[in-house]
Amino acid sequence: ALAPYGALALAAWRGDEATATPLIEASMADVVARGEDTGVLVTRWAHALLLNGVTRYQDAVPVARAAAQHPLESAVIYWSLAELIEAAVRSGQPSSAAGAYERLATWAQVSGTDWARGLLARAGALLSDGDAAESLYQQAIEHLGRTRIRMELARAHLLYGEWLRR
Repeated sequence: ALAPYGALALAAWRGDEATATPLIEASMADVVARGEDTGVLVTRWAHALLLNGVTRYQDAVPVARAAAQHPLESAVIYWSLAELIEAAVRSGQPSSAAGAYERLATWAQVSGTDWARGLLARAGALLSDGDAAESLYQQAIEHLGRTRIRMELARAHLLYGEWLRR
């Protein structure tokens, strides 16, 4: 039986700690016991996503870093880099964010997809100020708006709105 990846991701996206935390713990124990590297990676990403979603940025940094440094090559690593950038920026660790951004940028440039470009623009906006940040948020929304990944688009809108309020 596979770990409950759908339920895990959904609870993390919703910021539902009461549901996500036991799923994360049980899933991690299960995938580690079975030696499922992909499961470890997905579970760490979901945990970092949850922690960012509930504004526990300091806690999200090591979890996202562990996922981003996973030896398995997977798109989930890049999802984790986006989580690491947000967590590091919001917890005052710009060097961690900058390093993750460079790695994400290399992948996004090679990939060339609207999803990759949107994640990169959103991450760049988190690292920027003023007109540069505004332009990057708008680029993120434009690129992500051309994808079917609505949660990432919604998140770009949310982060842009938070930035505008500041």
